[in-house]
Amino acid sequence: MVILETKNLKSGYQGTPVLHDVTFQVEEGAIVAILGSNGAGKTTTLRTVTGAVRATGGQVIYRGEDITRRPAHEMVRLGISHVPEGRHLFGQMSIRDNLLMGAYAEKDKTVIEERMEQMFAIFPRLKERLYQKAETMSGGEQQMAAIARGNDVGAGAPAPRRALPGADAEAGGGGF
Repeated sequence: MVILETKNLKSGYQGTPVLHDVTFQVEEGAIVAILGSNGAGKTTTLRTVTGAVRATGGQVIYRGEDITRRPAHEMVRLGISHVPEGRHLFGQMSIRDNLLMGAYAEKDKTVIEERMEQMFAIFPRLKERLYQKAETMSGGEQQMAAIARGNDVGAGAPAPRRALPGADAEAGGGGF
């Protein structure tokens, strides 16, 4: 079953086109990579899919619904987020508090705890370091926390992401 699809997607910045008719499908359960050289439009594609950059043409379809014109905050409620390269954690905050920042749109504390447990199953090291300040963790551990925070947002499928180097594959955090 196709859960995410783009059809002839176009977007850019300040009137300069970057994406030209980008079309792809993501099947449920699939792991997908967007490959290309610097400046090829990988990040712009993800920003457009997640609503951070407005599409100038084409469609983004999620679970059969056209979500092309939805703002980024509505995408988060659908479970679609973008974990940018560079982690962007709150260094003085604990890992737990950083993860809770990703769940800001969810009001049900039981659901939040369930989603956090799902992330701990993928990244068990985070559970060990739950109350440690983010800035004191290794780069790979910080990347795990950033990925977990991005996945803590909604009930949908795992979100589109940048290729994320630095996560410790032995600890369950291989980049995808």
